[in-house]
Amino acid sequence: MRAGCARPHPPFGHLLQKEKGSGKDLLVNGLVRNSFIVSEQQRAFRDLCRMRIKYTQHITQAQNRILKNLERRNIKLRSVVSSMDTKSAHEIVKAIAAGETDIEKLAALSKGKLKKKNAQMRKALQGVITTHDRMMLMSLLNDIAHFRSQIEVIEKQISTHTEKVNQNLIANLHEVKGIGRQSTEIILAEVGNNVDAFATPDKLAAWVGLAPGNKESAGRKFYSGTRDGNVHLRTTMLQVAWAAIRTRNSYWRALYYHLTRRMAQKKAIVVIARKLIRLIYKIIKGTRTYTEYGADYFYQRLNERLANKKLQRNPASTA
Repeated sequence: MRAGCARPHPPFGHLLQKEKGSGKDLLVNGLVRNSFIVSEQQRAFRDLCRMRIKYTQHITQAQNRILKNLERRNIKLRSVVSSMDTKSAHEIVKAIAAGETDIEKLAALSKGKLKKKNAQMRKALQGVITTHDRMMLMSLLNDIAHFRSQIEVIEKQISTHTEKVNQNLIANLHEVKGIGRQSTEIILAEVGNNVDAFATPDKLAAWVGLAPGNKESAGRKFYSGTRDGNVHLRTTMLQVAWAAIRTRNSYWRALYYHLTRRMAQKKAIVVIARKLIRLIYKIIKGTRTYTEYGADYFYQRLNERLANKKLQRNPASTA
């Protein structure tokens, strides 16, 4: 281009100008699907469940900091107790923070099956705690007590919301393997007791973020994982899937082991979580109730599908 010459307009520039208002025109004419906006009461229900998760995470963080402070002073309590959230671990840490140094008295605070590990406990408590360490432990214990009291208040408020939901629906959700009380409350808080906003179970799965992504460029499709969605419900459904496969002789456990033969474990969990959220859609919709068929039913259906595929490939073999 010569100096001083004006830059020519891009081709089809007038069409680009027209397209600026196309989104608004589509919305005015009802061609854009409405967003899923819940009522104010449902939003309050969501906030309570999400806040409970945050407080639970704060408790876990405080327990990890307690463990770090103890291990820094050569107290290996975690090598004996199964979790820092147990009553025995809490009583021992509380006694250490109060100034108790007698190992025999600390080991005597063990409860239940932990009493059989008395020798290991005495060995794990061999350490030196300073005044500063006791102050830090007491501060963390106070934080945990505060968060627990807040969770109790929140759960009372959550119960007022669940009482308004059809109890038969809650009972049906509880029947699904892996879904407990808190999982049911989160599902009802995020989705509600009405799924009319989602046309199909796959729509709900996509909204949760358990649907395959779609990445295509120049006619080539690339792996993109799952799409974005409701982070809170997605996390809960993945936890439900992990819990479901731990149930012995269950349909979900058999499906998990079948899937892991050809894909990674975490991919198999996403597949199971997607199947579970589609099942939950049907339960809330009222078109289905859950029945645990067991692992034998899964393998029976699997053998039938394999036999049908073999028959389709070689129809003359059965003649």
